[in-house]
Amino acid sequence: MKRAKKSSTTTKLSSHLSRLPNLSLKLALLDRAMETFRIELESPSGVLFPGQVVQGRVYIHLREQIKARAVLLHVVGKAKTSWTVWERRTDNRNNNGSVSARTHSESIPYSAEVVYLDLQMNVWQPVEQILLPGLHDFPFTFTLPVHCPPSFEGTIGFIRFYCKAKIDRPWKFDDNTRTNFTVMPHFDLNTIYYAGLPVEKHISKNIGVLCFKHGRIGAKITLGKSGYVPGENVMLNVEVNNTTSKDVTRVETSLIELVTYTARRHNRLLDYGNGAGCHHGDVEKKQESRVVVQYNEEFKVCSQKTGTYQRLLAIPPIVPSFNICPIIQVDYQFKIKIVAKGTISNTVSGTLPVLIGTIPVRQQAPPQQAQVPSQDYLEPPPPTAPQPGTPIGIVPAFPAGPPPSYADSVFGRGTVQDDSEDKSGGGYTPRYVFYNNI
Repeated sequence: MKRAKKSSTTTKLSSHLSRLPNLSLKLALLDRAMETFRIELESPSGVLFPGQVVQGRVYIHLREQIKARAVLLHVVGKAKTSWTVWERRTDNRNNNGSVSARTHSESIPYSAEVVYLDLQMNVWQPVEQILLPGLHDFPFTFTLPVHCPPSFEGTIGFIRFYCKAKIDRPWKFDDNTRTNFTVMPHFDLNTIYYAGLPVEKHISKNIGVLCFKHGRIGAKITLGKSGYVPGENVMLNVEVNNTTSKDVTRVETSLIELVTYTARRHNRLLDYGNGAGCHHGDVEKKQESRVVVQYNEEFKVCSQKTGTYQRLLAIPPIVPSFNICPIIQVDYQFKIKIVAKGTISNTVSGTLPVLIGTIPVRQQAPPQQAQVPSQDYLEPPPPTAPQPGTPIGIVPAFPAGPPPSYADSVFGRGTVQDDSEDKSGGGYTPRYVFYNNI
């Protein structure tokens, strides 16, 4: 009776698994010989740097022996963008001498991919195709290219790095396991002369409409400098001059992440590695914005009065500003909105571009030395990386003071699926530099 019950349970389990789309999951549940199959990288923080020699191990713990042709490792680093545009098309049809036009909508895919790392290696190959019971430990080594951009998870694109191990099994589904890791070039703000300079912007606007103009609101927005690192506090100062007949009631401040994605119509691969590009007419850009941190506060400036609003904003763990990837670029700006009483045309707003780096400004320059460029975006600092072949324990030097830690991205796990990989690739949260005591 016990045997029959066990057989019935197994049959039900097999029937349930047959409806699952993920073959790796089927195998993991059915193959009781496998206790552990994982990849570990020798990086306590889970963050690696371009140019480093990376060491790791594939661990396999078996309860009983299995047949296997090899244990393979695939190391991948790539950037990818993808979105869809709906276009209206008109088709002219000739029906018995009369021409009729038919209009319809068509979905046009845009996508691009840049491959930074694509290594395949055999970490174990037996003579008799037998993997014995017990714990197996297969070491491996690879070097990250020096030109890798930072890991990033966006709304319509990503930059991902991962290792995927496979047990090649004859007459069975292959066992697979995967581990993602963060790659983080160092962006030293001290290499940008204006990163330590104060930033200032004047905004003004007449509020009201047509015959119901109420006057002008002006403001001077200032920051102590233009370059910051995650964990650092930003003091935002807004001097409001209210010459209207209405009171100012509140101020909204936010740090905005601006991501510029590039893709090609009907094509996925943009091969920038060897200098080959594509026709300019096929390439499109799309910009998406995300709110990093936001405050909406009551702040009253009476009619014909002035007032000063101050807000201390802490920079959370976010990717640094970068433009070293041809299909994904990240910039940041502070946005300020001043709101007066009324319902129509009652706001004055402006933006200030800022840089986010990984190495903080050591000394702020005197204001008279130079000026911050007056533009919507600031040029990010060039990345600094170890020389090729640097061991994994050696990282680029940080300035004097407590070293930074690493924290999960404020935006959480990535949601963009990669069609070329199984669903196990999604859901990774990059880790970024974060200073606790700056």
